[in-house]
Amino acid sequence: MSTSQKDELKELKRQNNNLSKEVEKFKRQNNNLSKEVEKFKHLEEIYEIPDDELKKLSISDQELENLKCKYEISNDELNKLKKYEISNDELENLKQKNIISNDKFKNLKTIYKISDNEFKYLRIPDEELKNLKPM
Repeated sequence: MSTSQKDELKELKRQNNNLSKEVEKFKRQNNNLSKEVEKFKHLEEIYEIPDDELKKLSISDQELENLKCKYEISNDELNKLKKYEISNDELENLKQKNIISNDKFKNLKTIYKISDNEFKYLRIPDEELKNLKPM
């Protein structure tokens, strides 16, 4: 066997070894994925949710648009709502939070000298707003 053939054989063995390692890696990944699928199947059996219940869990585009208009929800927040599909109870909680309009926030910010940081997290029900008096 010539030197070039020996080198070629050596290279082929090295490539074969690398490929064998890759195959083992994929087998492990496949095994891990199979375990994840089994976990999911188990959860699916435990928490079987009928299709009509699943439909109730999602928010229609119209409901989302109404929320956006009524509570001045940003597009980013709206996308989060779409992404995570909020239940009717959670939706009701959102409706009851009395998120204040930007105009009311601006008035409060000016009158009470609220910092931008505090301003972001401020949520005051309308009844309390009526009772606030400037200093």
